[in-house]
Amino acid sequence: MMTAAVISAFAVVSGLSGVSATGATVPAPPRCVPSTQFANVGFELAEWEYLGTQGGEYRYRYSFNGWTQGTVACTPS
Repeated sequence: MMTAAVISAFAVVSGLSGVSATGATVPAPPRCVPSTQFANVGFELAEWEYLGTQGGEYRYRYSFNGWTQGTVACTPS
């Protein structure tokens, strides 16, 4: 299983980076451009897990109270 870091929503929208359990820096995009569906889930309350990059996008899984809600791709700007 891939080690992932939990990142606050603040880090995602503000462009801060997180640190994984292995000590590696986890990139956060300078600006996350979520879909309308994603924007309606109350992302400021979510916990974030960095999944890696794919096709030039940062991939995250978001959850509330330990329940995974879905994934989102954030395009750096």
